Amino acid sequence: MLEILTGRVPYHYIRTDAQVVIELYQGKKPRRPAASFVNDNQWFLIQKCWADGPDNRPIISEVQSSVALLYSKCV
Repeated sequence: MLEILTGRVPYHYIRTDAQVVIELYQGKKPRRPAASFVNDNQWFLIQKCWADGPDNRPIISEVQSSVALLYSKCV
């Protein structure tokens, strides 16, 4: 979702794949892009999907509902 909204891959600001692996190993998530790319509601959903524990992540039907709601606010 982050890549779709911004047009950039996550961690685009990191030069090498090895550095990205280190970030992932350390549990660091990609930083938030400018609000002109990702609004607060979108960022909230992205962060929920990135929760460390699988039990803390939304199930697919929740993601689908959230995306539909976000879309309806855009049109």
